[in-house]
Amino acid sequence: MKPKIIIALGKLAFDQLVNVKLAARDIRGGWFRSEKYDCVVYPMDPTWRLVRNPETIDRFTIDLRQIKVMQNDVRGIHVERIAQNYQTIDTRAKLIELIRFLKEKNYCVISVDCEWAGNNHVDGKLRSIQLAWQPGEAAYIRFMDDKINYALDCSYAEAGQIMAEHLDQPNVKYVGHHISADLPWMAHVLGLKWYQKCLLDTEFSTQVVDEHADRALERIGMAYTDLGRYDVDLLLWKKSNKMDPEEGYGRIPDEILIPYACRDVDVVIRSYSYIMRRMIMEDTWNYYHDILHPLVTDVFTEFALHGLPMDIKQMDDLRRLYSYARDELEKELLSMIVKEAREYLWRRFADVFGHEAKPIFLEVEQMVQGDQNIEGARTLIQQKAGLKGWKVLHATFDHYVHAPHFKLRSTDDKRRWLFDVKGYTPIKTTPNKEKGMPSMPWEKVLEKKPEQQTEYSPSTDQQTLQILSEIQVNMTPS
Repeated sequence: MKPKIIIALGKLAFDQLVNVKLAARDIRGGWFRSEKYDCVVYPMDPTWRLVRNPETIDRFTIDLRQIKVMQNDVRGIHVERIAQNYQTIDTRAKLIELIRFLKEKNYCVISVDCEWAGNNHVDGKLRSIQLAWQPGEAAYIRFMDDKINYALDCSYAEAGQIMAEHLDQPNVKYVGHHISADLPWMAHVLGLKWYQKCLLDTEFSTQVVDEHADRALERIGMAYTDLGRYDVDLLLWKKSNKMDPEEGYGRIPDEILIPYACRDVDVVIRSYSYIMRRMIMEDTWNYYHDILHPLVTDVFTEFALHGLPMDIKQMDDLRRLYSYARDELEKELLSMIVKEAREYLWRRFADVFGHEAKPIFLEVEQMVQGDQNIEGARTLIQQKAGLKGWKVLHATFDHYVHAPHFKLRSTDDKRRWLFDVKGYTPIKTTPNKEKGMPSMPWEKVLEKKPEQQTEYSPSTDQQTLQILSEIQVNMTPS
């Protein structure tokens, strides 16, 4: 067929078409070249995810729009796009000219982003800061080259003073994506003001608009701009050069990093007003602006710059109190489970053996006590109960045996206790989740008629407890 576009539904399909081996989270939404089939490949989620996770419908919508744009491109249909007028500021003179331009034009909302080597503003090195002031208009201020050598003809401090002439004005506000990661660099390295300077953070405002939305900046760019998944070249370079995540962006070549970094701020300046408008229309703006926004910008930045104040003594006391309370609760729960396991085993014995239940129960319990002869007790029950009765008893017997050593963090122990013995059905699959009723699979195994089924009323429970109290064999936790 010689297709020009192939849509890969899932990573398995993608791996058969493209030689690059990447994680599923990294390939989603990007266009990749298939050398084998001489076409472009677009990976997206398999369609069954719409059934299992209907909240992903917006993600599918974004993906299908990207496919439609590419389809128009390969067919020669003109697709209107905003021009990307990006510039690199690599001298003091160009920086002065840029700041003068922003000041004269009175651009008061500036998208900001930083790239750096290392992983924090104290030990790392600031490679660049990017500014965008309107869609398609952005500048990359280049402090360091891709060999991590300082390249600007003035110091960080002097560059910060030049930028402060406009950026530090009270009416100038920032927009960014997880801006609390960038503000410490701007404050610590460049000396710029940061407190209450941010108007909106696209990561956390996107979460307010749609809690299921992808909050990665590249996906926000796909949702609100014509830039698409613009980080594929960067992704492939990092993969082929095996970069350590702790390195940051120090070694990325200029020809890859500069366009990518400019698009980062371009996405934010293009999308922030749409996100803000959605919050205003949906009446979530006050929550974001008054509660969430100060936390994820000013408070997070304060933590990054000065640390989190803590009362160490109080934290130690609380930890000891928590550990003690947790241990006591676990002991109490274990004691309850041991007692309950014995009650459930007696109930099953009464159902299977009738009036012969008591002597068999006593014999089994005597064999199990202290783990003396568990396999012997298991064989005895199988012989007495037969295949049909063993189907009813085996899960309850196993739970009874393991109860003194029950592990709260063990999935197997909890599944046996809640589902196999107590008969609860996971809410995810039960049709009676509103009622919260147990399914009691052991009753189905008995295949009793409705009128023969045992009703466990409070009085029945009292009878069970009375019988058990006569059987004075303690099963206490070891």
